[in-house]
Amino acid sequence: MKILITTASVGSGHIRAAEALFIELKNRFPNDDIKIVDFTAKKRAFLPWLLKSVYLRMLKYLPNLYDVFYNVSKGGHIGNLTGMMFSALTSPFMHAVLKAENPDIILATHPFPEGATAFLRNFGLWKKPLLAAVLTDYSLHNIWLYKNVDIYFVATEEMKDELVKSGVAKVAYALGIPITEEKSLSKETAREKLNLNADKAILIMGGGLGLGGIEKSLGELENAIEKLNILVVTGQNEVLYEKTKKIANNSKHNVKIFSYTKEIFTLMTASDLLITKPGALTMTEAFSVGLPMLLHEPIPGPEAKNALYAEKLGAAFWVHKSESILEKAQNILTNEEVYENMKLSARAISKKDASKKIVEVLSEFFQNKKR
Repeated sequence: MKILITTASVGSGHIRAAEALFIELKNRFPNDDIKIVDFTAKKRAFLPWLLKSVYLRMLKYLPNLYDVFYNVSKGGHIGNLTGMMFSALTSPFMHAVLKAENPDIILATHPFPEGATAFLRNFGLWKKPLLAAVLTDYSLHNIWLYKNVDIYFVATEEMKDELVKSGVAKVAYALGIPITEEKSLSKETAREKLNLNADKAILIMGGGLGLGGIEKSLGELENAIEKLNILVVTGQNEVLYEKTKKIANNSKHNVKIFSYTKEIFTLMTASDLLITKPGALTMTEAFSVGLPMLLHEPIPGPEAKNALYAEKLGAAFWVHKSESILEKAQNILTNEEVYENMKLSARAISKKDASKKIVEVLSEFFQNKKR
């Protein structure tokens, strides 16, 4: 059996979900051929890479325009046409991938390769038994919806109900967003590993691209009267890494700066509070360790929905532009009842075994399809 996990390096969330599924699939099928393909890698396909580049620049320079595009394309005929357009444009590149790899199963963690494969299926250009989509946000968007997808995996029961109501999904499961399962680690061990002192620890993140006002958050926390451990993850943003390094060198707090790191689980376990933009994978990882969150500066569209979801369920507060991050952080960390309730809410949302359950369902579904 050959399984192709198709994804896109637009930020880090889609890639991290793909990696989590790869690990679980390898555990279950050690002798099978399993591969991750980044559909937007420049060396693989120029047009998907160009679309990714336009998207990233739009987020950086014209976020309000992206917000309009996201909302206009979310539903109805315009949403369907948008999905069809992207699928048609990128399908030749996906066709080349399929001819080279010839997979039995395609598992997509991004809508571009998913839509392109569904488009090819529509014209009989890919006839293998199983195409599955794993949605990596806490809300549904039309760009994911294609009738030629056999099975959908979504984060919540509400999303599943919406999918079924749309009439598009043949089969849908609400199993959570896949993250890599880590070995249990105590808070004390994690703090020792990071060489933290006894003060409260606040983790600041901004996704794989280092977005989300990291400098602003760090600047506000510098004004805290109480001494803090501040952990900052700048992702692949090298300029931000150098800037925050300089700030850390002159801080009264114990500030540690990390670039792109595989130690997120350790950082989260050691921390008392997370300040981040509301990327779904980051939120899911925080839920898994019961880490309360302050969410701010969402990427327009899906991340605003993610923030609403976490706040509604009591695991986070959304800090709006007129509000103070420092004030909100102090309110949470000094109010034991609020803090403990946020921890409990985060753990209640968590579906740590999502990767395992997705692979179990996928395996059973594939076997039934072959019969």
